[in-house]
Amino acid sequence: MFTASQSSALVGLSIFLSIFSFLGSALIIFSYFRFKQLQKFSFRLIMFMSCADAANSFSYFFGAPDTGTGLCYIQGMFGQTFQISSIIWTTVISYTLWKAVVKREDTLEDLKKVSCEPTRQ
Repeated sequence: MFTASQSSALVGLSIFLSIFSFLGSALIIFSYFRFKQLQKFSFRLIMFMSCADAANSFSYFFGAPDTGTGLCYIQGMFGQTFQISSIIWTTVISYTLWKAVVKREDTLEDLKKVSCEPTRQ
């Protein structure tokens, strides 16, 4: 396994890199809301995936809590939930790209039908 110094170095590196991941996701989310020209369907998908990634990176801010503690369970819950969420958003983006490139269909109109957003007329 790892020595104590190696374990603390790995935890420190994990926290350090999760801060950069969180800042990158926050920049994407900020840009989406700040610049109106980015508020399109394709950028909305990226923004939602960034929200999932930001929450996932937040779970690594806790470091390595002791096994069996409440903080350990919360970290595990956040990690599993938002990692799966990120995978699902990646799948949605891939499907959207597939429909646009391979099928050459207008994905915006098709996907607005199944989204929860009311259609503008």
